[in-house]
Order: sequence, then structure tokens, then C-alpha cells
Amino acid sequence: MTAEEKWQLYPIHGLDADNVCVCSRGTACPDPGKHPTTPDGFNDASSDPERITEMFARWPGDNVGHKTGRASGTVIIDVDPRNGGMETLRRLQAEHGHLPPTRLHATSGGFTTRCAIQKAWWRCRVGP
Repeated sequence: MTAEEKWQLYPIHGLDADNVCVCSRGTACPDPGKHPTTPDGFNDASSDPERITEMFARWPGDNVGHKTGRASGTVIIDVDPRNGGMETLRRLQAEHGHLPPTRLHATSGGFTTRCAIQKAWWRCRVGP
């Protein structure tokens, strides 16, 4: 993911070697490795390379968050085969048409697709 693509990025807490969130809640964290490090979360996202470098220098090793939704012009679809993600993706494409060509990013549970959808927005709904 790069700022040159005008993606709005921000740091998200990482996981330690034991897969425990590095946030102050540690083992009690309800969303390990998946919540913002910065005080204002996605509102701190930036496409400015200097700002991005500054944030990730302050929190080295953090995961990368990507601001999504209408204002950003992107939708990220996390396809998790362990939870019926492939079937859900097939149904989504059967109903709405195939996704445009996009980058794929590996995740721990499957893969994530990123796509820009300019004319239609879907309400967020989880699962099959």
C-alpha cells in the first residue's frame, strides 16, 4: 500500500510473538491487532508520505490501516475462507457483478481484496 496511490493510511496495533495485542490491554484486548494506535483512529489517516512516515516511525512494527468508505473512494473486502468467505464472495459477485481488477493482500485467514467502487455503495454486512 502506498501513499502515491492516494490511499489514506494509519497505524493499527500489532501483535507480539505470542499473538497478543501490543496495546495496553494485552491479553484482555477484544480485537487484537485490529484496532487503531492513534487517538482518533481512521480520522488520523493520511495520504501524505511525510505524515505516514512520521506515524509509523512513532509506532514501528504496527499493522497498516486503510481508511475506507465514500470519502476515501475504496471498499475493502476481507475474504476469509475459514468462515464461508469464498461462498459469500461468489454470492456477492452473482448479485452485483464481478469485482474490478484489484490488488490482493495476504491475511492470516485468507486474502483481502481492495477495490474502488465509484457508482454504488453497499451497506456493510458480515458473513454468509
